[in-house]
Amino acid sequence: MAARSSSSSGLEGPPEKRRALLQSIQAVGKQTKASTIKMLSVLQQQGALAFADGVGERQLRSEIQAAVESVGNTETPYGPIIQKVRLDAPGLQDWEICHPFAFLWYMTQHSAAFREAMRKSTCDGRKLRLIIYMDGLVPGNPFRPDKGRSIMCIYWAFVDWPSYMLNRTFAWPCLSILRESIMHTVPGGASYLARLALRIFFPLVGDSLESGIVINGPDGSYVVKAKFVGFLADLKEHKTITEWKGTGGNVCCLMCSNVWKPTVGDSADGTIGLDCSDRRKFKKRTSAELRASVASLVAEASRMSKTAFSKFQIDVGINYCPSGLLFDSSLHDVYSPVDHTIVDWMHTMCSDGVGNTCIWNVVQFCKEAGVSTKDLQEFATPVNMPSKYGKADPAWFHDNRFSGSSYSSFSSVVLNVVPILYLFFETFCAHDCRLNEVGRYLRLLYMILGVLASGADEAPHHCDVLRRNMSALHALHAKLSGHFKPKMHHMHHIVDGMEWLGKLVSCFVCERKHRHVKDSALHVFRHLEHTVLHDVVNKQCQQLLAGVELFKEEFLVSPRDVREVPDLRMSTRAVLKFGGVYVGDILCMRPSRCGRVKNFYEFRGNLLVHVSMYQSVAGAPDVFDERSSEDAFVETHEIIDACTWFYQSPSVVKVAIPPLALF
Repeated sequence: MAARSSSSSGLEGPPEKRRALLQSIQAVGKQTKASTIKMLSVLQQQGALAFADGVGERQLRSEIQAAVESVGNTETPYGPIIQKVRLDAPGLQDWEICHPFAFLWYMTQHSAAFREAMRKSTCDGRKLRLIIYMDGLVPGNPFRPDKGRSIMCIYWAFVDWPSYMLNRTFAWPCLSILRESIMHTVPGGASYLARLALRIFFPLVGDSLESGIVINGPDGSYVVKAKFVGFLADLKEHKTITEWKGTGGNVCCLMCSNVWKPTVGDSADGTIGLDCSDRRKFKKRTSAELRASVASLVAEASRMSKTAFSKFQIDVGINYCPSGLLFDSSLHDVYSPVDHTIVDWMHTMCSDGVGNTCIWNVVQFCKEAGVSTKDLQEFATPVNMPSKYGKADPAWFHDNRFSGSSYSSFSSVVLNVVPILYLFFETFCAHDCRLNEVGRYLRLLYMILGVLASGADEAPHHCDVLRRNMSALHALHAKLSGHFKPKMHHMHHIVDGMEWLGKLVSCFVCERKHRHVKDSALHVFRHLEHTVLHDVVNKQCQQLLAGVELFKEEFLVSPRDVREVPDLRMSTRAVLKFGGVYVGDILCMRPSRCGRVKNFYEFRGNLLVHVSMYQSVAGAPDVFDERSSEDAFVETHEIIDACTWFYQSPSVVKVAIPPLALF
């Protein structure tokens, strides 16, 4: 490549076109600036791309950085998209954020699909409901101890957006990131950061979602108003946001006032322990009661000795943190600590949670009945899962995953293991009288996880079923095990959050969002907040502007036209309301039908699935004979979900029927 020239520009062509090209390239996949420069150099060497005379790698790097930052620097009526907030931390005086008002204005100006989604959400003039997600991540290897690189991520969304949008990462804009090493130097830490985040959306002066912001679009203007409805986080982050002590104090639940850590069984004073499965005994705490506890901390802080005050904090269950969120009285009209604590089902059930403990218990009871983990591994080998989950891995049942008192795995593995374990149990252990209660225990877990995984809109229709099954699982766990995690109690509050929001939101989508942030942060070591935030904002804006299909609930992936049939397209893959589906998947359909996907078709916007419909064997609802199948076309609204299955014998398929099909 030729030497650098100060008078030359980067790629040939108009500056606007070059900038748009570099923005798009840098938003694709896991591109770093170095890899982009190498790719462009190869194209130039092969004659597929021309540089302006005298351009060098250093100038090209600067031009790429300027192109990426141009989105964040775009001016709107609410200022540039990326703005600075005063933080006054020793290592960072000004904290850069992607301002939500400027971001909304920019996206409604440039994306017709996003503008239509916003218009539909605000069509009746009601206030939108804002939810904020906070969580930490470590770029690169998450098991490597690297506190200096750990970062806190803050995303947000409106619950009123369509559920299929909320299940996709692009619909959760990144408010900002901040190194945790800097965050901990600020009094209040994450709790103070939560205060700042709320004040960005609801400032005391100026434009606010409380009074409404005006969005101007090519087809008119409208006002967007919103109210805050909660923080979505795991229990660890809920503790840091509120300064609740969690299991470090005697108050084991932020939402209940009578769950007392030392209590076991019924207590004369009305307190209950983690073993209590009767929801009628839960005494819901009010925000006023919680604020009274905070006020008592403020009153006693200067009067008690250090030792006495430390014991008092344990009994109250809250850390004294004057800069924290609970101690900011000016936010009382915005933030209600009890209602606004959204318990996430992913971390509660699947991330070293209830599901992990239940799987461990089931396998231990199976071992006592003569079933080894080798038997489970051999069974898992031929099991077929929905293609969206990949292939079953026998290593999921290796002994080293059961070495402690809880099944060791990531959350997605728990969701895969439970149907496999359920199929094994129904096939080989259902008639073993020694395992009757264990079988019921496993079926309850399978039902609960299946309903929770059914989606943001579907799951809230089954709150009563979830409450009954959760109480039954809790009671049976007390009988079979007696070892309790606090998450066994917090499981009940998942349904409270569903009823509060009218939807089931989870951290699954936000954890996937973390991967985009990791991709941007992995090779950045200087000016981390600035560089990563600009890169994430550019990627999200490019994705939103180009991905019209992202705003569709259902669509074909990479479709192709069918010859000689106008307006007809086909594909081997589709995204439906419950996720991705591939040719070869076995689907469960209403009423009580199963079939294997042969193809997907779209005709003038309507999706049809071509399936080989199975016939049941001897009336069994979960056993089907492939030899007696017949072709059929089904509409997508008839499909419940894709199934986990295995060949019980040649041509005879046994299916794990999705829980939603069982009631």
